[in-house]
Amino acid sequence: MVRQLERGEGASLPLAYIVAMADAEHPPADHALRIYIHTAIDADRFNHLPLQIRAYAQRALTRPPLPIGYPSNQAQVVNDYTRDVAIRFLVDQIVARWRAVPQLYSNQTRHSAAWLVALVFTRHGIKLAEQQVRRIYNGRQTSARRLAEFLIGDLPFE
Repeated sequence: MVRQLERGEGASLPLAYIVAMADAEHPPADHALRIYIHTAIDADRFNHLPLQIRAYAQRALTRPPLPIGYPSNQAQVVNDYTRDVAIRFLVDQIVARWRAVPQLYSNQTRHSAAWLVALVFTRHGIKLAEQQVRRIYNGRQTSARRLAEFLIGDLPFE
C-alpha cells in the first residue's frame, strides 16, 4: 500500500479508501500510512501531503500503531485465497486426469485427490492434512463472498 500512496493520482486504489481502511483498523493500511507520513516528515514535506493524510496523522497520534500482521484468531482470507484456489484446481485436475482416484475421501485401496494435494503442499512447506483440503474444497462456494466482505466490509460508502 505504500506504493499506492507514492503513486498519488495514478494509484489504482484511491487515497480515500486507504485512509478509510486504516480508520477501520486495517493493519496494512495503517502501517503503510504511518510509513508514508514518517517519510514525509523526515523529508520536510509534511505540509505538501494531501489533507486526508494530514488529518489521519493527527488521529494516529492519539492511538498506538496496529499490529503489522492480522491476529491469528481472525480468518486469513486474503493470505489463503491463492492457496485455496490452487487446491480446488488441483483436486479437480487430478480427478479429471485419473478417474479412478476418489475425489475427497480415501478408501481401502486408493488415496483420494485431497490426500495427494495435501501431500504435495506439505512437501513444499504448507502443512495440510487431507481433512483440511476437503474443508477448503467444500468451502469453494463461499470464498469469493468472504474475500469481498473482507475487502469492502468495513469501508464507509457514502
